[in-house]
Amino acid sequence: MSTLGAKYEASPMHGQPFLKCGKRAAKLLIQNECNISAVTLIGKLTLGVAKLLIALVSLLLSMIIFLTAIDTIFICFCEDSLLNDGMARPYAMSKELTEFIESTKKAYGEKQHYVQFDPPNSQPV
Repeated sequence: MSTLGAKYEASPMHGQPFLKCGKRAAKLLIQNECNISAVTLIGKLTLGVAKLLIALVSLLLSMIIFLTAIDTIFICFCEDSLLNDGMARPYAMSKELTEFIESTKKAYGEKQHYVQFDPPNSQPV
């Protein structure tokens, strides 16, 4: 807290001249130095924690949106792989996505485990 601001605030409060109130305000500030330091420290700490919390919540929300987008793309890939064979019925997915999934399979050495179920438009035999 600056003494100049305290002078301007104390002058109309007491109805006294500016210089007299300035001395009074400076004296009050010096006498309450510990209280002012504590309030300033708590205020800065509270604002710092609030800023950190806002940043973390923003990060969490953006990660949720990002992960939802990845899940959606993967579900679309699985649906496309199930309904289309790539030859007679070409895939709707991009070539880059197909290459990425294939390279990921090779990197993890994944064996093909497919769950067999009927596509939504299939007719029973």
